[in-house]
Amino acid sequence: MLRAIQAITDAALGQMSFQESLDELLGRTCAILVADSAILLLRESGGSEFVCRAAHGLSAEKDSKFSAESGIFQQLASQREPLLVEGIQPADDLHRIFPPSLSSVLAAPLLVDGSVAGIVLVGSCKPGQFAQDKLSLLQLVAGRAASLIEHALLLEQVRAGRARSQLLAQQLMEAQEAERRHLARELHDEIGQALTALKINLQGLQYVVRDSVPAARLGESIALVDNVLQQVRSMSLDLRPSMLDDLGLAAALRWYLDRQAKRAGFTAEFRSDASDIRAPANFETACFRVAQEAITNIIRHARAQHVGVELVQRDEELQLTIQDDGTGFDVTAAHSRASRGGSLGLLGMQERVLLIGGRIEIDSGAGRGTAIHVRFPLAARPSLERRKRKRDL
Repeated sequence: MLRAIQAITDAALGQMSFQESLDELLGRTCAILVADSAILLLRESGGSEFVCRAAHGLSAEKDSKFSAESGIFQQLASQREPLLVEGIQPADDLHRIFPPSLSSVLAAPLLVDGSVAGIVLVGSCKPGQFAQDKLSLLQLVAGRAASLIEHALLLEQVRAGRARSQLLAQQLMEAQEAERRHLARELHDEIGQALTALKINLQGLQYVVRDSVPAARLGESIALVDNVLQQVRSMSLDLRPSMLDDLGLAAALRWYLDRQAKRAGFTAEFRSDASDIRAPANFETACFRVAQEAITNIIRHARAQHVGVELVQRDEELQLTIQDDGTGFDVTAAHSRASRGGSLGLLGMQERVLLIGGRIEIDSGAGRGTAIHVRFPLAARPSLERRKRKRDL
Protein backbone atom coordinates (compact mmCIF):
# COMPACT_ATOMS: atom_id res chain seq x y z
CA MET A 1 0.00 0.00 0.00
CA LEU A 2 2.80 2.43 0.89
CA ARG A 3 4.48 1.57 -2.40
CA ALA A 4 1.28 2.48 -4.25
CA ILE A 5 1.09 5.80 -2.40
CA GLN A 6 4.71 6.51 -3.33
CA ALA A 7 3.76 5.84 -6.96
CA ILE A 8 1.26 8.69 -6.71
CA THR A 9 4.04 11.13 -5.92
CA ASP A 10 6.31 9.72 -8.59
CA ALA A 11 3.59 10.14 -11.20
CA ALA A 12 2.57 13.57 -9.93
CA LEU A 13 6.06 15.00 -9.89
CA GLY A 14 7.01 13.43 -13.23
CA GLN A 15 6.45 14.82 -16.71
CA MET A 16 2.76 15.70 -16.20
CA SER A 17 1.37 19.18 -15.94
CA PHE A 18 0.09 20.34 -12.57
CA GLN A 19 -3.55 19.74 -13.53
CA GLU A 20 -2.80 16.32 -14.98
CA SER A 21 -0.93 15.44 -11.80
CA LEU A 22 -3.91 16.39 -9.63
CA ASP A 23 -6.29 14.32 -11.77
CA GLU A 24 -3.94 11.33 -11.66
CA LEU A 25 -3.51 11.67 -7.91
CA LEU A 26 -7.27 11.62 -7.27
CA GLY A 27 -7.77 8.62 -9.54
CA ARG A 28 -5.08 6.62 -7.76
CA THR A 29 -6.38 7.71 -4.36
CA CYS A 30 -9.82 6.33 -5.18
CA ALA A 31 -8.22 3.08 -6.32
CA ILE A 32 -6.14 2.72 -3.13
CA LEU A 33 -9.03 3.52 -0.77
CA VAL A 34 -11.63 1.66 -2.89
CA ALA A 35 -13.68 4.87 -3.08
CA ASP A 36 -16.30 6.03 -5.56
CA SER A 37 -15.32 9.67 -5.86
CA ALA A 38 -12.85 12.31 -4.71
CA ILE A 39 -12.33 16.05 -4.92
CA LEU A 40 -9.37 18.31 -4.26
CA LEU A 41 -9.84 21.91 -3.14
CA LEU A 42 -7.14 24.55 -2.94
CA ARG A 43 -7.28 27.67 -0.81
CA GLU A 44 -7.36 30.95 -2.71
CA SER A 45 -4.54 33.41 -2.12
CA GLY A 46 -6.81 35.55 0.06
CA GLY A 47 -7.59 32.56 2.28
CA SER A 48 -11.38 33.03 2.58
CA GLU A 49 -12.46 30.31 0.13
CA PHE A 50 -11.49 26.90 -1.18
CA VAL A 51 -11.66 26.35 -4.94
CA CYS A 52 -12.23 23.03 -6.72
CA ARG A 53 -9.13 22.20 -8.77
CA ALA A 54 -9.71 18.50 -9.56
CA ALA A 55 -12.48 15.92 -9.19
CA HIS A 56 -12.82 12.18 -9.83
CA GLY A 57 -16.16 10.42 -10.21
CA LEU A 58 -18.06 13.66 -9.59
CA SER A 59 -19.78 16.28 -11.70
CA ALA A 60 -18.31 19.09 -9.61
CA GLU A 61 -17.41 22.07 -11.75
CA LYS A 62 -13.82 23.19 -11.78
CA ASP A 63 -13.31 26.51 -9.96
CA SER A 64 -16.42 25.99 -7.78
CA LYS A 65 -15.89 27.85 -4.50
CA PHE A 66 -16.58 26.87 -0.90
CA SER A 67 -16.29 29.06 2.18
CA ALA A 68 -13.33 28.25 4.40
CA GLU A 69 -15.21 29.51 7.42
CA SER A 70 -18.15 27.09 7.55
CA GLY A 71 -18.85 23.45 8.32
CA ILE A 72 -16.28 20.76 7.66
CA PHE A 73 -13.95 23.17 5.86
CA GLN A 74 -13.57 25.35 8.95
CA GLN A 75 -13.16 22.25 11.11
CA LEU A 76 -10.38 20.87 8.92
CA ALA A 77 -8.65 24.25 8.71
CA SER A 78 -8.67 24.69 12.49
CA GLN A 79 -7.96 21.10 13.67
CA ARG A 80 -5.60 20.16 10.81
CA GLU A 81 -6.48 16.51 11.32
CA PRO A 82 -8.25 14.03 8.98
CA LEU A 83 -11.96 13.42 9.56
CA LEU A 84 -14.42 10.60 8.89
CA VAL A 85 -17.98 11.79 8.19
CA GLU A 86 -20.81 9.25 8.13
CA GLY A 87 -23.74 10.27 5.98
CA ILE A 88 -24.52 13.60 4.32
CA GLN A 89 -27.14 15.98 5.68
CA PRO A 90 -29.11 18.24 3.30
CA ALA A 91 -27.83 21.33 5.11
CA ASP A 92 -24.24 20.11 5.12
CA ASP A 93 -21.56 21.72 2.95
CA LEU A 94 -20.78 18.28 1.58
CA HIS A 95 -24.23 18.17 0.01
CA ARG A 96 -22.96 20.60 -2.64
CA ILE A 97 -20.16 18.19 -3.56
CA PHE A 98 -21.33 14.61 -3.10
CA PRO A 99 -24.72 13.00 -3.95
CA PRO A 100 -27.15 12.25 -1.05
CA SER A 101 -26.67 8.51 -1.64
CA LEU A 102 -23.11 8.75 -0.40
CA SER A 103 -22.56 6.79 2.79
CA SER A 104 -19.33 8.24 4.17
CA VAL A 105 -16.62 10.78 3.43
CA LEU A 106 -12.94 10.90 4.35
CA ALA A 107 -11.43 14.38 4.53
CA ALA A 108 -7.85 15.52 5.14
CA PRO A 109 -6.10 18.91 5.07
CA LEU A 110 -3.16 19.57 2.78
CA LEU A 111 -0.47 21.26 4.86
CA VAL A 112 2.16 23.42 3.15
CA ASP A 113 4.62 25.27 5.41
CA GLY A 114 2.35 24.67 8.38
CA SER A 115 -0.71 26.23 6.73
CA VAL A 116 -3.76 24.54 5.22
CA ALA A 117 -3.26 25.03 1.50
CA GLY A 118 -6.08 22.72 0.47
CA ILE A 119 -8.37 19.82 1.32
CA VAL A 120 -8.86 16.38 -0.22
CA LEU A 121 -12.20 14.61 0.24
CA VAL A 122 -12.94 10.99 -0.70
CA GLY A 123 -16.45 9.50 -0.75
CA SER A 124 -17.99 6.02 -0.84
CA CYS A 125 -21.56 4.84 -1.38
CA LYS A 126 -20.85 1.53 0.37
CA PRO A 127 -21.70 1.56 4.11
CA GLY A 128 -18.74 0.85 6.37
CA GLN A 129 -16.26 1.17 3.53
CA PHE A 130 -14.11 3.63 5.44
CA ALA A 131 -12.70 2.52 8.78
CA GLN A 132 -10.36 4.51 11.01
CA ASP A 133 -7.30 2.92 9.43
CA LYS A 134 -8.24 4.56 6.13
CA LEU A 135 -7.75 7.96 7.76
CA SER A 136 -4.04 7.27 8.17
CA LEU A 137 -3.79 6.26 4.52
CA LEU A 138 -5.60 9.38 3.40
CA GLN A 139 -3.30 11.51 5.53
CA LEU A 140 -0.32 9.94 3.75
CA VAL A 141 -1.95 10.73 0.42
CA ALA A 142 -2.63 14.30 1.63
CA GLY A 143 1.03 14.64 2.55
CA ARG A 144 2.04 13.54 -0.94
CA ALA A 145 -0.49 15.92 -2.48
CA ALA A 146 0.84 18.75 -0.31
CA SER A 147 4.35 18.05 -1.63
CA LEU A 148 2.99 18.29 -5.16
CA ILE A 149 1.22 21.57 -4.40
CA GLU A 150 4.30 23.02 -2.72
CA HIS A 151 6.39 21.99 -5.71
CA ALA A 152 3.86 23.59 -8.08
CA LEU A 153 3.72 26.80 -6.04
CA LEU A 154 7.51 27.09 -6.10
CA LEU A 155 7.53 26.53 -9.86
CA GLU A 156 4.81 29.13 -10.25
CA GLN A 157 6.86 31.63 -8.24
CA VAL A 158 9.93 30.89 -10.35
CA ARG A 159 7.95 31.26 -13.58
CA ALA A 160 6.34 34.48 -12.33
CA GLY A 161 9.75 35.85 -11.37
CA ARG A 162 11.19 34.88 -14.71
CA ALA A 163 8.23 36.44 -16.53
CA ARG A 164 8.67 39.67 -14.55
CA SER A 165 12.39 39.70 -15.31
CA GLN A 166 11.73 39.14 -19.01
CA LEU A 167 9.09 41.86 -19.05
CA LEU A 168 11.42 44.31 -17.31
CA ALA A 169 14.26 43.43 -19.67
CA GLN A 170 11.99 43.88 -22.67
CA GLN A 171 10.70 47.21 -21.35
CA LEU A 172 14.29 48.31 -20.75
CA MET A 173 15.27 47.44 -24.32
CA GLU A 174 12.20 49.22 -25.67
CA ALA A 175 13.08 52.27 -23.57
CA GLN A 176 16.64 52.14 -24.91
CA GLU A 177 15.38 51.97 -28.48
CA ALA A 178 13.00 54.87 -27.86
CA GLU A 179 15.88 56.90 -26.42
CA ARG A 180 18.09 55.93 -29.37
CA ARG A 181 15.37 57.03 -31.77
CA HIS A 182 14.97 60.33 -29.93
CA LEU A 183 18.71 61.04 -29.87
CA ALA A 184 19.06 60.09 -33.53
CA ARG A 185 16.34 62.57 -34.49
CA GLU A 186 17.84 65.28 -32.29
CA LEU A 187 21.25 64.77 -33.89
CA HIS A 188 19.83 64.74 -37.40
CA ASP A 189 17.20 67.44 -37.11
CA GLU A 190 18.54 69.89 -34.53
CA ILE A 191 22.33 69.62 -34.49
CA GLY A 192 22.58 68.54 -38.12
CA GLN A 193 20.47 71.46 -39.33
CA ALA A 194 22.38 73.91 -37.13
CA LEU A 195 25.71 72.73 -38.53
CA THR A 196 24.36 72.92 -42.07
CA ALA A 197 23.23 76.51 -41.47
CA LEU A 198 26.67 77.35 -40.03
CA LYS A 199 28.37 75.87 -43.07
CA ILE A 200 26.19 77.90 -45.43
CA ASN A 201 26.96 81.09 -43.51
CA LEU A 202 30.70 80.42 -43.64
CA GLN A 203 30.49 79.69 -47.36
CA GLY A 204 28.66 83.01 -47.81
CA LEU A 205 31.49 84.83 -46.05
CA GLN A 206 34.00 83.29 -48.45
CA TYR A 207 32.49 85.28 -51.31
CA VAL A 208 32.98 88.65 -49.59
CA VAL A 209 36.34 88.09 -47.88
CA ARG A 210 39.18 89.11 -50.20
CA ASP A 211 42.12 88.73 -47.85
CA SER A 212 43.84 85.39 -48.45
CA VAL A 213 44.54 84.66 -44.76
CA PRO A 214 40.92 85.00 -43.48
CA ALA A 215 39.72 83.21 -46.59
CA ALA A 216 42.02 80.29 -45.83
CA ARG A 217 40.78 80.21 -42.23
CA LEU A 218 37.21 80.21 -43.47
CA GLY A 219 38.03 77.30 -45.76
CA GLU A 220 39.47 75.37 -42.82
CA SER A 221 36.40 76.17 -40.72
CA ILE A 222 34.06 74.99 -43.46
CA ALA A 223 36.02 71.75 -43.79
CA LEU A 224 35.88 71.27 -40.01
CA VAL A 225 32.12 71.90 -39.92
CA ASP A 226 31.67 69.51 -42.84
CA ASN A 227 33.64 66.82 -40.98
CA VAL A 228 31.60 67.30 -37.78
CA LEU A 229 28.41 67.20 -39.84
CA GLN A 230 29.41 63.86 -41.32
CA GLN A 231 30.19 62.52 -37.85
CA VAL A 232 26.83 63.67 -36.53
CA ARG A 233 25.03 62.00 -39.42
CA SER A 234 27.02 58.81 -38.86
CA MET A 235 26.20 58.83 -35.14
CA SER A 236 22.53 59.36 -35.94
CA LEU A 237 22.49 56.39 -38.31
CA ASP A 238 24.35 54.17 -35.84
CA LEU A 239 21.91 55.03 -33.07
CA ARG A 240 18.80 54.25 -35.09
CA PRO A 241 18.72 54.12 -38.90
CA SER A 242 15.54 55.84 -40.05
CA MET A 243 15.09 53.37 -42.90
CA LEU A 244 14.40 50.60 -40.38
CA ASP A 245 11.18 52.42 -39.50
CA ASP A 246 10.49 53.78 -42.99
CA LEU A 247 11.49 50.98 -45.39
CA GLY A 248 11.63 47.87 -43.22
CA LEU A 249 14.11 45.29 -42.03
CA ALA A 250 15.45 43.97 -45.34
CA ALA A 251 16.33 47.44 -46.67
CA ALA A 252 17.97 48.42 -43.37
CA LEU A 253 20.06 45.24 -43.27
CA ARG A 254 21.19 45.66 -46.88
CA TRP A 255 22.18 49.30 -46.22
CA TYR A 256 24.03 48.46 -42.99
CA LEU A 257 25.96 45.56 -44.51
CA ASP A 258 27.06 47.65 -47.53
CA ARG A 259 28.05 50.55 -45.27
CA GLN A 260 30.18 48.39 -42.99
CA ALA A 261 31.75 46.60 -45.97
CA LYS A 262 32.96 49.92 -47.36
CA ARG A 263 34.35 50.92 -43.98
CA ALA A 264 36.09 47.62 -43.14
CA GLY A 265 37.05 46.50 -46.66
CA PHE A 266 35.38 43.09 -46.85
CA THR A 267 33.14 41.87 -49.67
CA ALA A 268 29.46 41.67 -48.77
CA GLU A 269 26.58 39.56 -50.04
CA PHE A 270 22.98 40.11 -49.02
CA ARG A 271 20.15 37.74 -49.96
CA SER A 272 16.51 38.07 -49.05
CA ASP A 273 13.13 36.84 -50.19
CA ALA A 274 11.44 38.71 -47.35
CA SER A 275 11.68 42.29 -48.61
CA ASP A 276 7.91 42.72 -48.27
CA ILE A 277 7.77 41.38 -44.71
CA ARG A 278 6.58 43.91 -42.17
CA ALA A 279 7.13 42.27 -38.80
CA PRO A 280 6.26 43.89 -35.45
CA ALA A 281 8.64 46.67 -34.45
CA ASN A 282 10.29 44.70 -31.63
CA PHE A 283 10.99 41.80 -34.04
CA GLU A 284 12.60 44.04 -36.64
CA THR A 285 14.60 45.90 -34.01
CA ALA A 286 15.87 42.67 -32.42
CA CYS A 287 16.78 41.21 -35.81
CA PHE A 288 18.63 44.37 -36.87
CA ARG A 289 20.50 44.66 -33.55
CA VAL A 290 21.61 41.02 -33.72
CA ALA A 291 22.98 41.58 -37.23
CA GLN A 292 24.59 44.85 -36.11
CA GLU A 293 26.33 43.16 -33.15
CA ALA A 294 27.41 40.17 -35.26
CA ILE A 295 28.92 42.33 -38.02
CA THR A 296 30.64 44.55 -35.42
CA ASN A 297 32.22 41.44 -33.87
CA ILE A 298 33.31 40.24 -37.32
CA ILE A 299 35.07 43.54 -37.98
CA ARG A 300 36.74 43.58 -34.55
CA HIS A 301 37.85 39.97 -34.23
CA ALA A 302 37.31 37.76 -37.27
CA ARG A 303 39.55 39.35 -39.94
CA ALA A 304 37.04 38.11 -42.51
CA GLN A 305 37.28 38.75 -46.25
CA HIS A 306 33.67 37.90 -47.05
CA VAL A 307 30.46 38.39 -45.02
CA GLY A 308 27.07 37.11 -46.10
CA VAL A 309 23.68 38.01 -44.61
CA GLU A 310 20.50 36.15 -45.53
CA LEU A 311 16.96 37.05 -44.49
CA VAL A 312 14.25 34.61 -45.53
CA GLN A 313 10.76 33.60 -44.51
CA ARG A 314 10.07 29.89 -44.08
CA ASP A 315 6.50 28.99 -43.19
CA GLU A 316 5.81 31.03 -40.05
CA GLU A 317 9.43 31.81 -39.23
CA LEU A 318 11.66 34.73 -40.10
CA GLN A 319 15.20 33.37 -40.45
CA LEU A 320 18.35 35.47 -40.29
CA THR A 321 21.81 34.07 -41.07
CA ILE A 322 25.11 35.96 -40.73
CA GLN A 323 28.11 34.05 -42.06
CA ASP A 324 31.80 34.96 -42.46
CA ASP A 325 35.03 33.30 -43.56
CA GLY A 326 37.09 34.69 -40.68
CA THR A 327 39.19 33.11 -37.95
CA GLY A 328 36.26 31.67 -35.99
CA PHE A 329 36.17 31.08 -32.23
CA ASP A 330 35.43 28.49 -29.54
CA VAL A 331 31.67 28.77 -28.94
CA THR A 332 31.75 26.79 -25.67
CA ALA A 333 34.50 28.99 -24.25
CA ALA A 334 32.61 32.12 -25.34
CA HIS A 335 29.46 30.90 -23.57
CA SER A 336 31.54 30.22 -20.47
CA ARG A 337 32.94 33.75 -20.56
CA ALA A 338 29.42 35.13 -21.05
CA SER A 339 28.22 33.31 -17.91
CA ARG A 340 31.00 35.03 -15.96
CA GLY A 341 30.15 38.47 -17.31
CA GLY A 342 32.38 38.46 -20.40
CA SER A 343 31.34 38.26 -24.07
CA LEU A 344 28.63 40.84 -23.49
CA GLY A 345 27.93 41.06 -27.22
CA LEU A 346 27.12 37.37 -27.42
CA LEU A 347 25.00 37.61 -24.27
CA GLY A 348 23.15 40.64 -25.62
CA MET A 349 22.32 38.87 -28.89
CA GLN A 350 20.96 35.82 -27.08
CA GLU A 351 18.91 37.93 -24.70
CA ARG A 352 17.32 39.94 -27.49
CA VAL A 353 16.36 36.81 -29.40
CA LEU A 354 15.01 34.89 -26.40
CA LEU A 355 12.94 37.81 -25.13
CA ILE A 356 10.69 37.66 -28.17
CA GLY A 357 10.51 33.86 -28.30
CA GLY A 358 13.18 33.30 -30.94
CA ARG A 359 16.08 30.85 -31.19
CA ILE A 360 19.73 31.48 -31.91
CA GLU A 361 22.42 28.98 -32.93
CA ILE A 362 26.11 29.78 -33.35
CA ASP A 363 28.35 27.48 -35.36
CA SER A 364 32.03 28.36 -35.32
CA GLY A 365 35.49 26.92 -34.95
CA ALA A 366 39.11 27.93 -35.30
CA GLY A 367 39.93 28.65 -38.94
CA ARG A 368 36.50 27.88 -40.39
CA GLY A 369 34.58 31.09 -39.86
CA THR A 370 31.31 31.63 -38.05
CA ALA A 371 27.64 31.17 -38.90
CA ILE A 372 24.90 32.65 -36.73
CA HIS A 373 21.38 31.35 -37.35
CA VAL A 374 18.45 33.21 -35.79
CA ARG A 375 14.79 32.19 -36.06
CA PHE A 376 11.89 34.40 -35.06
CA PRO A 377 8.31 33.04 -34.92
CA LEU A 378 5.94 34.85 -37.25
CA ALA A 379 2.61 33.57 -35.99
CA ALA A 380 -0.53 35.35 -37.13
CA ARG A 381 -0.39 38.74 -35.47
CA PRO A 382 -2.90 41.55 -36.05
CA SER A 383 -0.15 44.13 -35.52
CA LEU A 384 1.84 42.64 -38.40
CA GLU A 385 -0.85 43.32 -40.98
CA ARG A 386 -1.70 46.71 -39.48
CA ARG A 387 1.94 47.76 -39.70
CA LYS A 388 2.18 46.59 -43.32
CA ARG A 389 -0.89 48.63 -44.30
CA LYS A 390 0.48 51.67 -42.48
CA ARG A 391 3.82 51.46 -44.32
CA ASP A 392 2.15 50.86 -47.66
CA LEU A 393 0.09 54.01 -47.14
